[in-house]
Amino acid sequence: MIAAAARIALATLALGGGRIAVAAACGGDGDGDGSSGGNSSSSGDGGGSDSGATYVTIPACYDSSDVVGYRRCSSYGSRWAIPEHLPALALELTTWTARIDLADVEAGGAVHHSFGDDYNYRVVGADLGGSALANGLKLRLVGHHRGLYLGVEGAVAHLGADRRTTSMATSDGITAMTSSADTLVMGGAVLGIDRGYGRVSLGAELMGGARGVVVEAESVRGACETTDTTVVGHAVVEGRVRADVWLTPWVTVGAYAGKDVLDGQASAGLSLGGHLRAFDGGR
Repeated sequence: MIAAAARIALATLALGGGRIAVAAACGGDGDGDGSSGGNSSSSGDGGGSDSGATYVTIPACYDSSDVVGYRRCSSYGSRWAIPEHLPALALELTTWTARIDLADVEAGGAVHHSFGDDYNYRVVGADLGGSALANGLKLRLVGHHRGLYLGVEGAVAHLGADRRTTSMATSDGITAMTSSADTLVMGGAVLGIDRGYGRVSLGAELMGGARGVVVEAESVRGACETTDTTVVGHAVVEGRVRADVWLTPWVTVGAYAGKDVLDGQASAGLSLGGHLRAFDGGR
């Protein structure tokens, strides 16, 4: 019975994480009445002696936090730390907006029609309204390590620039040319730092790359339509601050605000992120 009780106590300890001492009489088979080889020992008060007992001490698991999910002793919390062999990568999808200055946009080229009367054209930022609001999506892949992160991002946005139609004189009549800038593309690398405060993570980052305004010139002459496309590039160095909230150990929602240090243009966005490792392996 003593051996069975010891096994039950050890099993209870494994489940509950407590500390217990288990005593079993040496030389006994656990099923006798306390005698061995016809000899018995007793104390002065008639009780059994424990001088031959063996004690097994198992340390309790120590938790540094009482917050569910941050505890290490429960199987529920410990699962969040695995699998540790996966890289701390995050994939984020962001909706973003920015006011884009078109003052440096200048595009030109030649329009060719199949039956002659080709002509050259030129479009500048003033023709497109001078500035425009961009609204789009951004996708980025980021790797985290001890509060630092490094990644790449790409973005595309609709650009609400003005459209301008110009009449071009040709030998056999008038040709209409419409200039527009409806698309903005952007890409680059990002380097940042972050720090966790409970379920909230705060950070700052720097993105360096380039953006391109896609300018289209569409020429219509009778039934013939010709489109000439030019991408006007511009360097981008944007500083940002951001905050993220952990909805689960693998999913975040966040927001950022940034400003281009080269031309002062501001941007902001809301993001949804998925993470391979719980809390990016930092907790």
